[in-house]
Amino acid sequence: RKFCGKCGAPREKPVELTWTCWRCGNQVAATRKFCGKCGAPREKPRVVTCPKCGRENSADRKFCTVCGTALTG
Repeated sequence: RKFCGKCGAPREKPVELTWTCWRCGNQVAATRKFCGKCGAPREKPRVVTCPKCGRENSADRKFCTVCGTALTG
């Protein structure tokens, strides 16, 4: 309803909660787990930087995908 049933005053539009996509900057409804524009998940994946070559690797890796150095995270 656009108006109050008791007094007839117009109702305010409800505030829609959103989150900002970390990859593309799109505003996404708070109930969504992925961005509808670029497909990125709500949370930015954790990364571990290789101490030898500087390459960023996903946090679940035990060794660097470029140089093979053991990763600590």
